[in-house]
Amino acid sequence: MNKFGKISGIISFVFFLASFLLNFFYQEDFFYWKITLLIGVAFVIICILFSIKEIKIFLKNKNLKYGANTVVLSFVVLSIFAVINLFSSQYHFQWDFTKLAKYTLSEQTKKVLGNLKNDIKITCFFQEGSPDKEFIKDLLKDYSYLSRRVKFEFIDPDKNPNIAKEYKIIEYGIILFECDGHENRIKGISEQDITNAIIKVTRKSKKVIYFVEGHGEKDINALPTIKDSYSIARDLLVRESYEVKKILLLTIPSVPDDCSALVIGGPKKEFSLKEEESLNNYLLKGGKALFLLDPDSSKNLDDFLKKWGVKLQRNSIVDKTQFFGGDNFIPAVTTYGSHEITRNFNYPTLYPLAQSISSGIDKERNDLTFIPLAMTSINSWAKKNSERVEFNPQEDQRGPLMVACAVIKSIPGNKEKNPAVVVFGDSDFVSNAYFNLFGNGDLFLNSINWLAEEKDLISIRPKPRDFSSVNLTRSKGNFIFFILVILFPSFILIFGGIIWFRRRRL
Repeated sequence: MNKFGKISGIISFVFFLASFLLNFFYQEDFFYWKITLLIGVAFVIICILFSIKEIKIFLKNKNLKYGANTVVLSFVVLSIFAVINLFSSQYHFQWDFTKLAKYTLSEQTKKVLGNLKNDIKITCFFQEGSPDKEFIKDLLKDYSYLSRRVKFEFIDPDKNPNIAKEYKIIEYGIILFECDGHENRIKGISEQDITNAIIKVTRKSKKVIYFVEGHGEKDINALPTIKDSYSIARDLLVRESYEVKKILLLTIPSVPDDCSALVIGGPKKEFSLKEEESLNNYLLKGGKALFLLDPDSSKNLDDFLKKWGVKLQRNSIVDKTQFFGGDNFIPAVTTYGSHEITRNFNYPTLYPLAQSISSGIDKERNDLTFIPLAMTSINSWAKKNSERVEFNPQEDQRGPLMVACAVIKSIPGNKEKNPAVVVFGDSDFVSNAYFNLFGNGDLFLNSINWLAEEKDLISIRPKPRDFSSVNLTRSKGNFIFFILVILFPSFILIFGGIIWFRRRRL
């Protein structure tokens, strides 16, 4: 081999090594390791061209036939590994064997990523060696694998003070989201934090959800420690990029035009005729409303909802299964209707002190579409006398019983914006005491998202990822090092040496 061929071989080895290191340590920078790999291949070709004479002599060697099979087999194995490596760098495969699928992105995240229309740049400002950095890097890799529109990079504010100053970063752990001229900053590192930040930065304007007040409804501005309030529900709506406001129907001429959905949550006092008229006019214009009504809620809403095809039964549902482990008057629901709100919804929901509802649509009406959403089990029943728990076949109604429904009204000449209402026979399942239990919060948020026509947000939301670590003592670490780094490679070398020695004696 001439001098130039030897130099080319050495250079190719250096570039191959550099390509491996770039791919191993900077996996998001695919461009650089590929260029380095191509340069290495080019120098291999140059080395071969300047070593043709030596290759011919080598091929004519009589001893070659004894090692030909080994060389061919080794080449095939290396080729297979090379193809697998190249394929795995382009396509992502992941299996999650944890019991709760802790390392699988939620349905909501997949929907949000699947509906992205513009690129999102995510810049993470973390110190080198930060324990949170590796966690968030692995999480963002999952995001980028699901959508090519997600681009991310990590910047150490200490090593890049000019960039940190440009973005006005004054603390570690800030994650900046940029999309189409909009930006959003967070400090959380959970999947829910990341997904909510993407939702906010990709929406050009916020939709408004109004909560009716003035009739003893549950307060959305109370402290989270107040069990009978909706402050947790409000916070989750804000996280999903909604603007949440209160509204007093008695003091305004009509429901504001920016109202995407109106919530009536557990009213105790009666609605005035003016308020009912405002509600009705709002709905007839294509409005959307969510009614959360207990057995003792405002009685004059019965006639109002009857016009919209919903009949309130004014009873109490009893469930002997005691799913919650407590009161008989906390029915559990695991059966859901076929609707966008409940599609792929497989969590139980609980309804403390709930009433049943039914269709109130007259036979001659064809402008209303009634869809059951949630039904209790066959072990439940409804009774008018809540003081007596035992089932009375003469007075009580055996389950399954409907506790939630959706109604869509078709208006001639207005197909684009049909009025819709969602009605639950309970208001407590959304309260702070029950919101985070099982699927209660998800079902409420799905109802709001459907009414507000944010269908890509209708899903099961991310659950917190618990951090799991393996803590090894020094002796255990040394034992694993000995097994993996010394013992196994030694066996391979010894086995290979024996085979080589035996073949040489042939």
